[in-house]
Amino acid sequence: MLAFVVGIVSLVTVLAPTGVSAASCDSQGLSAPVIKQKLYSRSIVWENVPCATNYNIHKKDGSFVASVQTKEYASSKEGTTYFVTATRGSRISARSNNLTVGPKPGCSTTPKKPTGLTQRSKDGSTAFLEWDFDPCADWTRVYRLNKNGTSDLLHFNAGGYRTTVPKGATYYLKSQRGRKVSWGSATIDIK
Repeated sequence: MLAFVVGIVSLVTVLAPTGVSAASCDSQGLSAPVIKQKLYSRSIVWENVPCATNYNIHKKDGSFVASVQTKEYASSKEGTTYFVTATRGSRISARSNNLTVGPKPGCSTTPKKPTGLTQRSKDGSTAFLEWDFDPCADWTRVYRLNKNGTSDLLHFNAGGYRTTVPKGATYYLKSQRGRKVSWGSATIDIK
């Protein structure tokens, strides 16, 4: 049993950041993370805090949201204000700056009209419908155009550029970003 305990102590030392011993990490404070919003995304990101083992995400009012070991929180919501603290054991850093998640940085408020709509055969009854990926679009909607002029929503594709559709119909796309919708691509007939 003693050999097993010694092995665990050795493992803790190995997990300390490069160039920093576990004892050194235990004796120093943790700096506050500096958070920002990731380009073309609603994720919040931050630089590594030396000696931190976890990062706690909170809303502005202090309510706890999540604890992560990575330097990114991807489930942030537009319009919500967050702050992050770094932790190691019972030590907690000061709060990071507050960040209100806004529209995706680098993107206009209205998504681009979907482009590059093409098909590729899959099998006898279905085909791949593909289009140019737009990192600013939250969703791409795939519609089937009916002979009477109405249309049916077939897929609500999040962040994608491909879906499978039945052959024998006409299709078109709409991109959506937040509440703004780009009204459609050219149609494509899949025989």
